[in-house]
Formats: sequence, structure tokens, C-alpha cells
Amino acid sequence: QADIAILRTMGATAGLAEWIFLLQGALIASAGIVSGLILGVVAAVNIGSIVAFIESLVGVRILEGTYFVRIPSDVQMGDLLVIAALSWGLCLIAAWLPARRAGALNPVVGLRQA
Repeated sequence: QADIAILRTMGATAGLAEWIFLLQGALIASAGIVSGLILGVVAAVNIGSIVAFIESLVGVRILEGTYFVRIPSDVQMGDLLVIAALSWGLCLIAAWLPARRAGALNPVVGLRQA
């Protein structure tokens, strides 16, 4: 709150404070979504090797007695785009509430609490 109050006393408008919060939320969301998609695709493509490695560590055949001989994995670009778009939208919605609070902060109250 103190940082927002300092920005506001230096002349930043309520809209600018909201914009800063939304921009920061969008950047953090983008980094998380990109890294999550990359790790997810790598895991999905190599799921057979991952299961074999876990089975060698544990010493138990995980898929034995099940319907599957191997774990099926099919990465679809359309699914990745839908997941990324929905995730990004949810992150922006989640960043919007703190952004509104930052914009509505009274600088005097924020500086007094610092």
C-alpha cells in the first residue's frame, strides 16, 4: 500500500495504478502459462519414458493389470491454444480485483500505514 501511495503522491492517476497491476499480472501470467505449456508438452510427449523411469525407481509395474499397455498421449495444438487463452483470461480476472483496489487507494491512508 505504501508503494502505491508513493506513486499516487508523485502524480500517478488511479488508472495508472490499475494499469500497473494489470500489466504485472499479465506478465506473470504469460510467463507461467508459457512455462507450464512447455513443461506439459514435454511431459506428454515423453510420458512413456517417465513411466518407465518411475517403474524402475519403485520396482513395480504401474500399468500391469490395467487396460493400457502404454499411456496414450496426443498433444493437440487447438487444445493448447484453448488452455492458454482460458488461463490467461482467468489470470487477468484475478489481477483485476487488486488493480481496482490499488486504483481506489487513498494515498494519505497508504502513507499513514507505512
